[in-house]
Amino acid sequence: MSKFVKVAAVVLAVVPASPGAGWAQSAPTRLYTIGNSFSDHVIGISNISASLGRPIDFGRHMIPGAPLGFIWANPASGISDQGYYPQAIPSKAWDFITLQPWDETLTAATAAAGNFTQFIANNSPGTRIFILATSSLSLLPNSPPGAFHAAFLSQNATSRG
Repeated sequence: MSKFVKVAAVVLAVVPASPGAGWAQSAPTRLYTIGNSFSDHVIGISNISASLGRPIDFGRHMIPGAPLGFIWANPASGISDQGYYPQAIPSKAWDFITLQPWDETLTAATAAAGNFTQFIANNSPGTRIFILATSSLSLLPNSPPGAFHAAFLSQNATSRG
């Protein structure tokens, strides 16, 4: 799946298809991203949404070129808007949080995503989580398309209840 298609899917999830009654009166959608520079799609999404009259209150914890496991282990490093994840996630009721794995083994990416989803579930209940796959995950040896998502669901099914 191309980067454009993934970004478009997030836009469609976050921004309603057409303005309707109450469009301008509703509160901004709250979106937080965790990942590498690929997760900067939030800036474009925010600009598109704002131009449609639907602002997005966004935040991010981004470390260029970093895998999720590195971000999990270094919670006060990188670039942040509205704080690094340990402070930002509990600070408000986020509508959506995206996780962007990058350049790590399937096992490491699955474990890190599991850590983040558990942290999010404990600190921002009701938040919808999107895990965005990058081409680096599909290029891992012996990892067919969809392997990350299958491994994540298998490894984390019991912890999510």
